Amino acid sequence: MIRKALLIAWIQLRLWRRSARVGFVLALGFVLAGLLTGKAMAFTKISEAPVQLLEPFIWTFGDSTSILLCSSLLLLLFSDAPFVNSATPFLLARTNRCTWLLGQVFYAALATLLYLLWVAACTVLLCAKNAFAGNQWSRTAAILGYSRAGAQFFLPSSVRAMEAATPLACSLTIFALMLAYSLVLAFFMLWLGLWRGRRAAFLGSLCFSLYGFLLRKETVTALLRLGPAESFRASVLLGWISPLNHASYAMHSFGYDRLPTLETSFALFLGLLAALFFFARRSVRRYHFLFWGRQGDL
Repeated sequence: MIRKALLIAWIQLRLWRRSARVGFVLALGFVLAGLLTGKAMAFTKISEAPVQLLEPFIWTFGDSTSILLCSSLLLLLFSDAPFVNSATPFLLARTNRCTWLLGQVFYAALATLLYLLWVAACTVLLCAKNAFAGNQWSRTAAILGYSRAGAQFFLPSSVRAMEAATPLACSLTIFALMLAYSLVLAFFMLWLGLWRGRRAAFLGSLCFSLYGFLLRKETVTALLRLGPAESFRASVLLGWISPLNHASYAMHSFGYDRLPTLETSFALFLGLLAALFFFARRSVRRYHFLFWGRQGDL
């Protein structure tokens, strides 16, 4: 069953070669990486000091806004959820609905991973001209963390991050958080596509992203005009109830506050993924496959 599901996922990935939509998403990912790293590149020019190779990625995607913008392109990449195409009748005839669903789950996971690796690689390469590869924080990161420069340039470099981990470990954690959040979004689209159709999948995922945007600390503080004390309490509450905040590295506890720990966030994401897979498995049993036309497209 696993082998057949992986084969189904591989067939889906091979369709990327002739998909203009996938090429467009990857191009947008490159442009987005360039726009998001603009602040980091501008600061490195001002500081006139080299940075560690992974630090621009950490500064860029340690922020919830960047994660939200990056994951939003998945709505376009997975706009065809639940991925019914001309190969689906053949695959259903050779397997069963549960195996086909597992193949779509593998495809969604692999596609999300490849897309995020592409964005991360673009982010690193765009800033590689003035960078070094050693696994230690640069002087530029120290300036951002120990001064007000980070707040002025809106770069999430903090003393807590530098004290907690090396650049490699920090970047891997941030990437894992991004991947977990993006997988939840992808699985959510797959389930809604099976349950209510493609339009519901797109609109529901758009609402999911909007929910994360509205529950950002900056958004709530600005809308409710909260003071420093109320803003701190709100950030703690929002850190627990918003999946987007769980994906943000800075919104976690490092022993100083009551925010969720990294382990708690990963456990939450795993629970959400398991629940969405369970709902998708129930929905696929009642899903009505409808094919027409010479190519058998839905």
